[in-house]
Amino acid sequence: MRPSSYAPVDIHETFATIMNRMSAAKADIMKRQLALLEERYDLSNNPAPGVTMSRSKPIQRACASNSPRE
Repeated sequence: MRPSSYAPVDIHETFATIMNRMSAAKADIMKRQLALLEERYDLSNNPAPGVTMSRSKPIQRACASNSPRE
């Protein structure tokens, strides 16, 4: 059976134990998620010249998806 990502309802650990375990795992989880984001999307800053949103925020020029085109 595949382990679930949901926290169990019947908890047998103290809050401090759970917090320490999850804090220790956070760096690896963030690294894995960032790698997934970089694989799926172009995260580079490529603003379109002369086009801005309100408060002069630049609008990105190209689609951010790295999905293959068919």
